[in-house]
Amino acid sequence: MVFYKKSIVVFVFIFLINILMTVSAYAYPWKNVRFKVRTKQLPAYCLCAGHPPPACPSQETKEKYYRIYGPIFTHMHHYCWGLDKLNIQLQSLKPSAFWLENVIHEFDYVLGHKDPKKSIKAEIFTKKAQVLLMLNKNIEAVNSFLNAIKFNKRYVPAYFYLSSYLSKIGEKNEACKILKFGIKNNPGSIILKKRMAVICQ
Repeated sequence: MVFYKKSIVVFVFIFLINILMTVSAYAYPWKNVRFKVRTKQLPAYCLCAGHPPPACPSQETKEKYYRIYGPIFTHMHHYCWGLDKLNIQLQSLKPSAFWLENVIHEFDYVLGHKDPKKSIKAEIFTKKAQVLLMLNKNIEAVNSFLNAIKFNKRYVPAYFYLSSYLSKIGEKNEACKILKFGIKNNPGSIILKKRMAVICQ
């Protein structure tokens, strides 16, 4: 009986340690060796995002990204962490709703800051919408796609993914309206024109 109780205590202890290690790896990924390896799957600027950045080639490189993205780059490591967590879930046979919600939290943190250069928020809104679809929060997802378009009318992926979703649920007319609006704002977009040829025959 004593041995049984000790076994349970040991099992619970190991289980809790594993949870703490997992949460720690997600919460403080710049200290995680595996994160530094996984940055190869992330945008190049992620190497220079964070305090300290995981593997920025030089201070000049970091300053270059700051000039490109503006003040919001100070917070971009949260977007990178969100992308990293999302990549892990996409490789899973059964993505965790808990971690997908955590991805949304990381994205929202960056979205809560000003982006005067309009350099990245449209992309984050679009990526957030895709995660919301994974969570079956479809109305919120559509709103997030629309926020991306509202923020930057020239951001093509928002039109593409929103029209694809609308077409999938049988709302072809709405999908075509989105594509027409996208082409109006991006007359040179081949990908939107091809999508329209497929959906709006």
